[in-house]
Amino acid sequence: MSENITIYTTPHCPGCALTQRKLDKAGINYNAIDLSKRPDLVEQFKNEGLLSAPIIETQKGRTSGFNPERIREIIALATPYTKPGQAGQARVEGHPSVASTPSVTRNPDHSVTGEHGQGLRL
Repeated sequence: MSENITIYTTPHCPGCALTQRKLDKAGINYNAIDLSKRPDLVEQFKNEGLLSAPIIETQKGRTSGFNPERIREIIALATPYTKPGQAGQARVEGHPSVASTPSVTRNPDHSVTGEHGQGLRL
């Protein structure tokens, strides 16, 4: 999906920051507009009944307030479907139908050990 996404935010808005973090983490591009610098938009949104930040605008319309379900929907629509065996799955040589999955063990100290003994502290 090559949808334009705009997030209208306000300073010190936890829902605004969380929305932006979730989209950033998913690699979703968006435009962010600080409503404290755009009183004209604040009045417009109030007249439309959009009273809480963040206001998320997509081709499907606008939503007001922190809405985790809407964020998941945007991420799902913006993330291309990948068939098994494409990105993220290596093929075992000579066996095109078998995906290679490395073995990972979570240790009691919350570190992770890979199949070759590499450790990673999470």
